[in-house]
Amino acid sequence: MLFSTRNSMYFILGLVSFMAGHFFYIKLFARMIKNEGHQIKFYPIILSVVVLYLGGFYFWMSPYLGSMLVPVMVYAIVISAMLYLAMLTYRKLDNPATIYLIIGAFSFVFSDTILAVNKFYTPLPLSSVWVMSTYILAPGSIVWGCLNLFRIMNSEMAVQKD
Repeated sequence: MLFSTRNSMYFILGLVSFMAGHFFYIKLFARMIKNEGHQIKFYPIILSVVVLYLGGFYFWMSPYLGSMLVPVMVYAIVISAMLYLAMLTYRKLDNPATIYLIIGAFSFVFSDTILAVNKFYTPLPLSSVWVMSTYILAPGSIVWGCLNLFRIMNSEMAVQKD
């Protein structure tokens, strides 16, 4: 994150801003599921995948986080919820456009994984290239998936009216 090497407050501000974005994605994905008449439930297999990866990664990184232990934990919980709901849209909506939501969510997780390893564990070659390319891919995929999903839903609604 820009300026995060100068002062840890910049890192925290970046973390909070991305976390706010993930809250909006969580709300969006939940609304998509509910608008289609589905309930948000816990699916053990999907939840296990999310918890095993992010929980395992957090456990592995925790000795290196220092004063960022709690902020990173809170962020990990939020991004885990976002990833879970993205995967749930695929499970619930039965729509091929939802694959883009999953690609976007995984891209955010992958980007944050690289960022965390690079910042707290060891510098990675070309880390900024990987972080920025996945950060560009993530919201781009989510927006593309939403646009296609809404287009498909609107065309289905138009067919039902006829």
